[in-house]
Amino acid sequence: MRNLPIALMLALAAASAAALPRIGVVTLDVFGEVDSAAVIDRVETGYVQSGRFEVVSIADLAGDGLTPENIAYRLDEISSEKNLDVIVAIDVRSPETDEYTTRRNDSLITVREVSVEVSGRFYSSAGSLIGTVSERAFDEREAPYSADVQRLALRAVEELVSRSLLELFPVEIRFTAGSGPDQDIPAGSAAGLEKGMVMSVIGSSQGVPATREEYELLGSRGLVQITSVGSSTARARLLAGRLVEGGPVTAVESGQPAAVSISYQACPASVEPGDSLGSDDGTLLVNSVRIEGRTAKWGLSFGGALNAGTADRLSSVGVEGMVGTRIPVSPPSLALSLHGGAGMSFLIQETAVDTLASNASGFSFGGMASAGLEFLLTGHLGLEASAIGRLYTNIDGWNVQQYNGVNRDAEASELYYTEYREAPVSFRAGLWYLIY
Repeated sequence: MRNLPIALMLALAAASAAALPRIGVVTLDVFGEVDSAAVIDRVETGYVQSGRFEVVSIADLAGDGLTPENIAYRLDEISSEKNLDVIVAIDVRSPETDEYTTRRNDSLITVREVSVEVSGRFYSSAGSLIGTVSERAFDEREAPYSADVQRLALRAVEELVSRSLLELFPVEIRFTAGSGPDQDIPAGSAAGLEKGMVMSVIGSSQGVPATREEYELLGSRGLVQITSVGSSTARARLLAGRLVEGGPVTAVESGQPAAVSISYQACPASVEPGDSLGSDDGTLLVNSVRIEGRTAKWGLSFGGALNAGTADRLSSVGVEGMVGTRIPVSPPSLALSLHGGAGMSFLIQETAVDTLASNASGFSFGGMASAGLEFLLTGHLGLEASAIGRLYTNIDGWNVQQYNGVNRDAEASELYYTEYREAPVSFRAGLWYLIY
């Protein structure tokens, strides 16, 4: 199995747990403060835990004899002796340091950022380069600060292993599409499948279709997620797209899908009029544009949103972070989205006098929760509608700036609104796009 392409090796591995590709790990250029043995151990542990490789220790063979000039020849010798299919050569570069000054409370502080980059070069059994992956780990604190370079390097190594599994060694499974959104797959954990794994599927054929019916069977295309896994069988749910019943398909491990949306949001609010608006009715409707991005797997999803709104004499900018879940209602087209999180809003209102150098500004923050429906019109584009509950602090103090540069609290006679209270429920509707 020494000179087989990687895709073929993994296909054979999917057929039998005994046929797992054999992988070895060496280090080439490692920064002096980092323990090479610890780096190798962390890489080997990552590949063992993936269940996709048989890890073979080759540190005693590699030693100090590897150089950029002889690496292809030496790795070919090592892979022959150990019957390896893949060899990973790890480099840990010297840390990079950057300092910058920022404001914290009422003081200026110097912050030091330290980063460590780790790269992995992946070679076939014949010593040919088949791919490279790099990852970087950061840490920053107030100076003076001495970073733990070993910890940063090991953190970057863990990310490198995870990324290489997705980019260089994705799981590939062939099966026949069944009816409905739930699919039975004749492969399981022994083939590298894991619960929650997302896979892109596409119709496949062993040869040129001879009839129109055979062409139609190749119309499958979409995204599935593994919902349960046994040793030799698994079950997947269609997230997006369409599967043609009876058609042969190939499913390849994919990255985590994401969703982006743009929507109109109506946010009612109540206000206390200032002296300049004594006859105002005390209500406002803030019309907002909301842009959101988040992960889009069934199960947990994470994301954030930006919104910008305007009302009579007032404007707002807000940011939110959220975590939640998507529940299939009629997959893949219809899903229920439930999310909760926290956010903050920055508001600016016009002032009722011309003796000030700025508008009045205020700040509120709190928690939020949303429940909505997402409907896919195509494999990627859809509609969404949600109700949002938000419990934010009231704004009853506004800041203004005088022409002499002094910041102070605004007086009631200078404001159109002395207090702003956001309603607990708002609504939004718009478009969303599934990226995979």
